[in-house]
Amino acid sequence: MKYIIVSFLLIATSLPSNAQWSKIADFVGTDGSATTNELITCIYFLDHPGPPRIGFVGSESELHKTTDGGKTWYSVWNNGRSYSGYYVTGICFKDSLIGWFSISNNFGITGDQCYKTTDGGESWKQLNVPNEYYSDGDAIYYDSCSNRLFLSLDKLIRISKDLGNSWSDSLPYAATTFSFNSCLYGISVTNFFPDTTFGYIVTSNGGLTWDTIHPKNRVGSYYVLAIAGTLTCFEADDLGGGGTKICRSDDFGRTWRVIAYFPSMQYCTGIIRGDFSRLTIQTDSGMYVSVDSGYTWTFDGGPTYITNFSNDYFYSAKGVTFAGMTYGNGADDGGGLW
Repeated sequence: MKYIIVSFLLIATSLPSNAQWSKIADFVGTDGSATTNELITCIYFLDHPGPPRIGFVGSESELHKTTDGGKTWYSVWNNGRSYSGYYVTGICFKDSLIGWFSISNNFGITGDQCYKTTDGGESWKQLNVPNEYYSDGDAIYYDSCSNRLFLSLDKLIRISKDLGNSWSDSLPYAATTFSFNSCLYGISVTNFFPDTTFGYIVTSNGGLTWDTIHPKNRVGSYYVLAIAGTLTCFEADDLGGGGTKICRSDDFGRTWRVIAYFPSMQYCTGIIRGDFSRLTIQTDSGMYVSVDSGYTWTFDGGPTYITNFSNDYFYSAKGVTFAGMTYGNGADDGGGLW
């Protein structure tokens, strides 16, 4: 396949960051498990009409909530443990009251990977997920068409048909994210077992059944973005210090092509957010934005990223972006929410 390589449009990083970026919060563990700024592990806002207002930020030891678009935050859950190995990885909601978050649990405690709220995130109850203890990535998703909740664990995806009260089914894969273009059509980057190869699983019926895809020209990202109402998907592929590629599929993950390559960006989160009119990624230089469906990109300032947690460092929708800084002053630091 012929690859289209498009030069990456950069505004010199020596210029000041764009004025719309500002730090709005720092998170320090209120339970005494942390005394300095905590790294942010995920960001999520409910999809209500108007600008994003009700949202959540997971930090190394807690989950924080805002009801005013990020102006103020308060803690709604803390892990009660040493924060370095136990933190929120992904969040999803069924409606304004019922939601879930997944846990990366490196303490080896089976059954403790998912929590549920029935009061809009004011309080959370642990659910018993059998046999597994590890979850990572933005790998929890509720589908309204099938009324199924999907939770990716170490080597399988657990499925609940009753909003997380029981987990009767599973898939023999591990997913890093679920991305749906509607409540019927979804795609996930997947680790297949026992050969541990990567590919995709796709559904066209809300997750009732899944097909596997092993594209020959797979680009290698762990996260995929499905564009609503289309068969187009995007990936931002961090080459592990060798630059970053932006890749596009127009047949829902079956074939891919590189549409932009920028060798100077050594690290990115691997996550791409947005739609055809505005796409956003986060790199070790800051945020970059494309307004032409991913072909050219402009430096947007804002918080920087370098490898640490492998989760949702930023949220971008409705013209608003929230991002956590995980790199600054030459070393990893908390950096706060921007």
